Amino acid sequence: MPARAQQLIGREAELGAVVELLDGREDLPGTTLLHGQAGIGKTSVWLAGIDAAASRGYRILTCRTSEAETRFTYAGLADLLGDVADEALPELPPI
Repeated sequence: MPARAQQLIGREAELGAVVELLDGREDLPGTTLLHGQAGIGKTSVWLAGIDAAASRGYRILTCRTSEAETRFTYAGLADLLGDVADEALPELPPI
């Protein structure tokens, strides 16, 4: 079951930063980085952010590499875009 904002305790500021990014559609593309020590709730904030994005109508693509894939530079990107590459890649802005 995905994390919901109401399940987060003590991560209001972090989730607020994610929601602020999502609510600023006119400023997109944008990014938020979740970092810190293991066990502090990054995954919970990330999952709540996914839920917040979905509730705002965003298209969501996610992936998590397995330990075996960490040696392969683009494994996560291939997992992320594998099913939608033909549709998603033309929508990316030019470099």
